[in-house]
Amino acid sequence: MELVESVEDNYSALFRDWMLACFSNNLKKAAELSDNLNKLGRIQLQIFLKNGLNILRESLLYTMIDDYQIKAEKDQQDFIKKFSKTLNASYIEKSYEQINEVIYHIQRNANGRIALYNLSLKLRYNFIR
Repeated sequence: MELVESVEDNYSALFRDWMLACFSNNLKKAAELSDNLNKLGRIQLQIFLKNGLNILRESLLYTMIDDYQIKAEKDQQDFIKKFSKTLNASYIEKSYEQINEVIYHIQRNANGRIALYNLSLKLRYNFIR
């Protein structure tokens, strides 16, 4: 019941901050965010990453389809429009696969802080390219 009643609007802002830290190559902030996200617990961390997958999906659709109507809240729509301009479709797809892989590992009891920081490094590399 707690998971159903928990509010997820905080996760979109956290995901935006995390992506901005990766994009700006701010590894210190990415490490701090990884620590803070790890404190949420495994289930909430998986929900956070799945929310991020939805944002990546909408970014990919917005990039690929002309006049696509983004299915997200207003504050997320602005971020998705800006975020879709920073990556091309192949890097969005690669980031999607990397986040899915981290979800898989977290489900199998991987250390969330290490997995998130490693993912931050991989995403940073996608932005650099």
